[in-house]
Amino acid sequence: MNLYFGLIVLIYLRNDACAHRITGSKDAFEAQQSGVPGGLVSVGLSEPNVIKAAKFAAAKISEQSDSPKVLGLFKIVFAQRQVVAGYSYKIRMQVAKTNCSKSSPFLQDVCTVDPKAVTLLDPYYQECRVQVWEQPWELHRYELTTMKCVSNDPLHIGELYSY
Repeated sequence: MNLYFGLIVLIYLRNDACAHRITGSKDAFEAQQSGVPGGLVSVGLSEPNVIKAAKFAAAKISEQSDSPKVLGLFKIVFAQRQVVAGYSYKIRMQVAKTNCSKSSPFLQDVCTVDPKAVTLLDPYYQECRVQVWEQPWELHRYELTTMKCVSNDPLHIGELYSY
């Protein structure tokens, strides 16, 4: 009986050591689920903080656009989050014209993109890759650190697919 018990313990310890050697951690599954501290983690596209960061980026993109209409968030395609003195969001998103004119006063929350009016041939419909840094404890909690947008021009298709 003692030999049988000793054999089972030896097999368990050997398997545990192999798992540790292969993955670098006994808890590799748990680490994989929660992400590496400081590493990029995919996040839900409908997560409220992702949407807020994407809307902030859309407002900044609109400010720099020569569109007569305000540009707004049409769709979030992909999002990742990294913990770095707050949160850094890497977002692939689409922006399009809203129902608000830049020449009249507007509230960003009132301006909406009409999905039926969005056309890929519209020069103001753009796919963007942005990085937004959020520091929730700051008065101005968001900062757009990276932005690259391309229209749906066939010459630029695929430029935004690095994340």
